Amino acid sequence: QPVLVGVEFPLGPRLISQGLPGVTKASIAEAADVGRSTPEAPVEQRMRFVREPSSGRTLADRSFNLESAMDALLGPQARAAAEYDALRDPWRASVTFRTPRRSSSGESDRRRAELFLTFSRAEDEGETFWTEQLWRQVSQAQKQGAVGDYEIVEGFRRSADSGEVAYSRYISAFLTPQDPRFFDAGDRAVAVYAFSGTLRPDEGCQIPPAN
Repeated sequence: QPVLVGVEFPLGPRLISQGLPGVTKASIAEAADVGRSTPEAPVEQRMRFVREPSSGRTLADRSFNLESAMDALLGPQARAAAEYDALRDPWRASVTFRTPRRSSSGESDRRRAELFLTFSRAEDEGETFWTEQLWRQVSQAQKQGAVGDYEIVEGFRRSADSGEVAYSRYISAFLTPQDPRFFDAGDRAVAVYAFSGTLRPDEGCQIPPAN
């Protein structure tokens, strides 16, 4: 249940606009509604990790996690469907979903987002495992599209006794070169969203012994 625990604007509010990742829904696929899950009203989200046969590494199931997060935060009507092939193209993911129209007709529009991973690394820091990924998201809608750059840093700290994992996530949003104020920010984050939560094993989950 990752919940929003903080929002910061390192360069001040003057650079915040509708085009910044996190300001509008689905502008960050993995956190499709940044303020939806809060400590007062947490939204349960499922995450899955799989063992890579060739290397034995544990990897996030990106397709499953995208679908789960979007359906949980946007609602079941989103019907998110993600595509990701870690072997053929580990640097790209696609997801389609639906958003309701502003009218009260009950109809929805199909949308698509292409996610491009431009940087990735992982490291152990004591008892915590960290991952860092830089994404460019190209969102397509019926009338217009948008491009957003953001970084996702995740931390996992496992309890040796319970099997639970303390989880933290920091998403930093940046301006793109197409933004007229890009040079005011450069490569500095304009907004930072902080999340915290606990990962608990699902029924039937196979957990390897802690090292």
